[in-house]
Amino acid sequence: MKRSFLKRGLLLSAASATLLSAPAYAANLEISSATTTAVKTSTANNGAGDITIDSNGSITITQSGPAVTLDSSNNVNLNGSISNKNTSNAQGVLIDTGTNTTPVTLTGDFLAISTAPTTIDLSGSGTGKTGIGITGNGTLTGNFNFNSGTIAVQGNSSTGIGMSPDTTLNGDFTFDGTIVMTPTTANDTSAATGITGIALGGDVTGDVNL
Repeated sequence: MKRSFLKRGLLLSAASATLLSAPAYAANLEISSATTTAVKTSTANNGAGDITIDSNGSITITQSGPAVTLDSSNNVNLNGSISNKNTSNAQGVLIDTGTNTTPVTLTGDFLAISTAPTTIDLSGSGTGKTGIGITGNGTLTGNFNFNSGTIAVQGNSSTGIGMSPDTTLNGDFTFDGTIVMTPTTANDTSAATGITGIALGGDVTGDVNL
């Protein structure tokens, strides 16, 4: 009888150890249909987790700021679409590495493989928009891969993909998609429009592939 209790105790201990060592995926967020709520990796699903927008998934908002924010050590996979139209200072995706006083080092990847007609759509009225922003005074340790898809941005003083001067990408930057930049007045070709396709102001320690 004593051996039986000992054996049961060992089995329970082994089961408990397995549960404790298993990776936690409960906070990951998968978007597989149309939604109208902005999301962050830090609060993906009642906790920090990866965000995946499936090929049938989409986020449609109309507000200043981003539809998707990577602000924790997690990944963002964009296989569907993001829309944030007719709004000044609209953003599609923001990778936020902290502030001057509290810079952070994030470990994660951004990956876009999308067959949607427009992967990130910031068309319509408004100015000062950013398709994808990589900002902050910290570091993203990981790779930025926009392997396929289209970023469409309309409005003066706007950027397709912008990286702040004080931000470090400790990894590779790859863009193999399409960026369509349109000024507020469609036929305006003057420099005063201030539109930029890709502006990497910070440090990229790996390869830059365009």
